[in-house]
Order: sequence, then C-alpha cells, then structure tokens
Amino acid sequence: MHARSAFRIGVVGAAAAMALSAGLTPAYAADLGDAGVAELGSVTVQGANPSSSGPIIPCNVNEQVAASTPGVSYPGVSFGIGSTACNKDADGNANIKVTGNKFELNLFNKSEYGRRLIRVKTFEATCKSTENSTQAGFKLGGYSGFTLPNPVPQNHVVLVPGKTGMPPVAKIMVNKVETDQGAIAMTAMHITLDPDDGYGAIGGTITVGATACAPTW
Repeated sequence: MHARSAFRIGVVGAAAAMALSAGLTPAYAADLGDAGVAELGSVTVQGANPSSSGPIIPCNVNEQVAASTPGVSYPGVSFGIGSTACNKDADGNANIKVTGNKFELNLFNKSEYGRRLIRVKTFEATCKSTENSTQAGFKLGGYSGFTLPNPVPQNHVVLVPGKTGMPPVAKIMVNKVETDQGAIAMTAMHITLDPDDGYGAIGGTITVGATACAPTW
C-alpha cells in the first residue's frame, strides 16, 4: 500500500432529541452523566508481547481537567507528545479537546505481515456541549500507511492489507461517532488488530484521540 500524507477534518453534531441505542464506547462513556471526558487513546494488544494501557492521560470536567504526556510506548505502538483538556463554563457547557503527535503502529512492520507501518503526525478530537446540543470533531494530519477520502464520512472503515494472499492486518475506523440521547462520543481512529483472525494469537484494539460530552440540560 502506498503511503499518503494529507490532512483530514470532520465535524458532527447530535441534537438533544436523539435517542440512538448504538451504545457508547465504554472507555470513556460510562460517565456521560458528566459534562465531558477525553483521553489521548488506549492500547490493548494480545499476542507474544501483550500490553494493556487503560485510558492514556484521561481528563474529566468534574475531576482532573487537564493532563499531558511527553510520549508513551508499548510493544508495537507509540504516542508522542499529547495533552487533554476538559473545561466547562459558568453555565456548565463543556469544551473538550485532545491533541496528539507522532502516533505509530509498527506491530505489523515485519516481513510476515507485509511490512505495514501506520503513522499519524498530528491528531485532534474535540467535543462541545450546550443546553440543547453537542458537537464533536476530529483532525488527522500527515498520516501514512492508509488512505482516506475527503471529506471523511462518519464511521469510515479502512482495511490495511497484509502480505499478498493474506488477510488484512488491521481495520481502521476513522471519525467514529456514537450518540445516545443527545450525548456524543468521538474517536478519531479506532483500530482493530487482525480483524479476520488470520494471524494466530495476535489481536486487540487501539484508540487514537477520544472525547465524549453530553448536553448541559
């Protein structure tokens, strides 16, 4: 797969009247009664070198309102400098933002997988709420190892091919959006490792840039 370097932006809103039952991502949506939360991402990898990060530098408007990291690495996965900010104004309206740099997935950068290397130079996810609505957005800049349309539709899926004749090594969902009764959750990238279970014990999920917020009510 030829690398592409580009910049992609997406914005989506959820009116308070919405009542979709898709179910919000558990990593940060369990507390959607709060005005807003964010995390740089999370890593869960199974295989010869398993790892599990939990939420990376999470923030919450009602608890820790900001967090940062100079970078963090796990076997086959790394994040560069990143920060999260969970702010709210006097009316309780949330302004949530996560920014990150130099995400890399090199777990499959080996001959048996076709040497697939996923990189994103910069990423961002946001979530804002008012009394009657929520709005979320994302940005990806300088990505390589996969391609995207412009604009990127909600829940857009990209398969990263494996070695010739082998199943894909990863499934990337970009601009992942989940809504529930006006609340909205945004994940810039949600990566499923070995989605077709074609490589034995390896597997897991990785999230990159996640936010969620609910109407002020």
